Amino acid sequence: MNLTVEKPRKTKAHIPACWICMDRGFILYRDTNHYEFILHCTCPRGQEWAYDGRKCTKKPSPFYAPSVAEKFDVEKLAADNFWNWWDIYRDKPGIKEELERRGIPTEKLDLGKGW
Repeated sequence: MNLTVEKPRKTKAHIPACWICMDRGFILYRDTNHYEFILHCTCPRGQEWAYDGRKCTKKPSPFYAPSVAEKFDVEKLAADNFWNWWDIYRDKPGIKEELERRGIPTEKLDLGKGW
């Protein structure tokens, strides 16, 4: 009996598990005074960046890293990040197949953001 097992094709592009932070775990943003702040993501990787000094028992402080959900619409942020990523990587070999495998339908993606 001759049995062959086809290995999944590797893609040349990183497909993030989290479209909000693109797997970094945090978001950097600037306020209206151009000061830069960090927000931790709501994904598991973002919990590494979560900090709340107000909950410290020995030396509490007023400092904390807020969640990205406190400052931004995470669905819109994830959608914007996905479309930016898609514009860059849509033509890479294996991308559409890998997105399909992850449950992201690709037949309408080439129609653009308005589908």
